[in-house]
Amino acid sequence: MGFGPQTFTLGVNDTLTISNYQLSLSQPIYTGGKLFSGLRSSQKGFSVAQEQLKSAMQNVSYNVTVAYFGVIQAEKFQELAQQSFDIAQEHLNQVNAMLKAGTSTRADVLRAEVSKAQAEVSLTKAKNSVLIAKNNFNNSLGKDLFEEIPLSETEFTIKYEQIPEYSILLGYAYENRPDWKQFLFGKEIAAESVNIARSDYFPSLALVGTYGEQMSVYPSFTSDSHSWTAIVSGSWSLLEAPRRGKLKEARARLEEQNEQERSLYNTIALEVRNTFFDLKSALETLASTQKAVELAQENLKVSEVRFTSGLGTNLEVMDAQVALTQASIDNLDAIFGIITSKAKINRVTGLEIFDLKGGKDL
Repeated sequence: MGFGPQTFTLGVNDTLTISNYQLSLSQPIYTGGKLFSGLRSSQKGFSVAQEQLKSAMQNVSYNVTVAYFGVIQAEKFQELAQQSFDIAQEHLNQVNAMLKAGTSTRADVLRAEVSKAQAEVSLTKAKNSVLIAKNNFNNSLGKDLFEEIPLSETEFTIKYEQIPEYSILLGYAYENRPDWKQFLFGKEIAAESVNIARSDYFPSLALVGTYGEQMSVYPSFTSDSHSWTAIVSGSWSLLEAPRRGKLKEARARLEEQNEQERSLYNTIALEVRNTFFDLKSALETLASTQKAVELAQENLKVSEVRFTSGLGTNLEVMDAQVALTQASIDNLDAIFGIITSKAKINRVTGLEIFDLKGGKDL
């Protein structure tokens, strides 16, 4: 009995190809409340960012509004200073003419020249104030300081409208002010931080699943295998000091927030109250200042007539000019005090209660 020839192959099959794939997934199933507290804290953080954006936009709006009307106010003061200078110049011409006619004295001329010089100084200061106001306006817009930005609306009137009661304005502030809402969200985040720190006292459990596949390719055949596992893993720190320190720190931050709440609450109330009375006072003052301007204008006319007729003195005329200038300044201060106070009301309440965008009718 015999055997035929046999062939044995030893070594490595160079054409062998092996591929491995593995997928792993871990899903927490219990974290002592840390997962949901962290999610809520993240949501509150997003709300804080939104309120910060609102606050920034409101501050920009307020700054631009104040700067805009600051330019108009400066231009009005320049017009007033120009009028005062023209009046002083006209009076000086009149006194010189009367001096030639022998009905005035050299002392009257000197007084009129001093009055004109003072009016010229005021006019120079007013012109400089316009340039400064325009620079501030450009800066509030983020423009180049030397860029000329024309203001299309410089004439306006004050609209008498009902001011909401202080209690209503305060309610608006607590409902809408971004800084107050930021604080409340921050306080809630601090409370969630306490929960997160407390969760370290509990174990953490997670479901871990894996799936694997291996494929081996030979010249004559292909071999593949599949495998999967599913386990529950847990962890629990036995060290007391670190977690106790984290919990104490989180509680301290929350306590700090509680202490700051009353202070911020009162600060908001004070801002709203002061701005409310500033607006109320400015509105009540406006009628008086307008009446004072009318009386000062009439007084100047009478003084000039008395002086030219020889019944009054040069000093009476100059006093009347000063009185008219001061009355006009007081009237402009009252007008722009109303505008500024309305802008402040919008800012301290976080709500556009007064429309200051119309320009003409305020």
